[in-house]
Amino acid sequence: MISVEFLFDLIVRFSLPAFCLLGVSLLLLQRITQPLERVRLIQLSLSILLAVLLLINFSWLPAILVPILPAETTVETLKTPAPDVSSIEPEGVHIAHNIPPAVTAETTIADVNEGASLPASTAQASVPRVKSARGVWQTVQLWTVAGFVFISAVQLVYLLTGLALTWRLLSQSTPLTGSSSTRVRTLFAAFLSRIDIRFSMSDRIQVPLVCGVFRPTILLPRSVVEGPDELVLQHSLAYEWSHIQRRDLMTWQLASLCQILLWPQPFFWKLKRELRLSQDQIADQFAACQTDQPAEYAATLVAFSQQKVKLSMGALTMAETRSSLYRRVEMLLNDSFQISGRCRIRIVLAVLAGSGDVRAATRTG
Repeated sequence: MISVEFLFDLIVRFSLPAFCLLGVSLLLLQRITQPLERVRLIQLSLSILLAVLLLINFSWLPAILVPILPAETTVETLKTPAPDVSSIEPEGVHIAHNIPPAVTAETTIADVNEGASLPASTAQASVPRVKSARGVWQTVQLWTVAGFVFISAVQLVYLLTGLALTWRLLSQSTPLTGSSSTRVRTLFAAFLSRIDIRFSMSDRIQVPLVCGVFRPTILLPRSVVEGPDELVLQHSLAYEWSHIQRRDLMTWQLASLCQILLWPQPFFWKLKRELRLSQDQIADQFAACQTDQPAEYAATLVAFSQQKVKLSMGALTMAETRSSLYRRVEMLLNDSFQISGRCRIRIVLAVLAGSGDVRAATRTG
């Protein structure tokens, strides 16, 4: 059975490299402007943290060491003659003669070496102190482990609830049929034709979203599907397709699962927000390029951001928080900045070097 001491030590040993690696990743993130490189940096950082957690667990496996002496050493040891006991003066007696009488009146070093107990008053005073300190430390360990497990369980329940609500929303939606399906698939075929993507509409949402890792589903508001503004519908389809193409939903769900263990890390929440923002910026650029009208697409984003959005772990919506809206619109309207579709290898090497330094520091520490 896993003890409290084991869990406490595991939490402490994992928290230190996690704090250092996430901090280094956040510092590197401040120097990177390309959204794709920022996404790759965060993905690699979280993957390394999971590898560190596995290495810490494997390091607890017991090591069986069998010392073997060479045969020559054993023979020489047996042939070594025993010393003459009569010529050696007892060390305990010699030391006892040099001890002042005030000390030998209570106990002598020879008595201590032989296992004699301390005076009754000293023993009675020291034992409660040791027990009290040990009890306080065990209480601290117990409450730390219990608090960590409880909050981690709350995070897990929150994520599972988000998945359940997304599934419920999808089950209550209406699949596109007839003229609506033809209209949507015609616009969708303008940038790529895929028949394995499902399209649905719902009255319960005001902002388009995509859900489903293995079988993607684009869920559109009924007002967008049946509305007269075809440009808004095209923006919505292009944006959600970009998330499907780059598997952003899988990355987002895995990052959300990491918060079960990384919730005490302040740098993790910052990196998670930057991950979501970078994914949105890449999708915004793709959607704006389909119509070659960044200003109109920015207006669509502003209109969707004014709607009530329910955040969910199981889906990616077109507009979530207003705090990131300014940075998304700013990048769209910045003609001097071009989003690159390739990730430079130096970003990966920088993270690997930083993670190696963190791992070495934790081993020496």
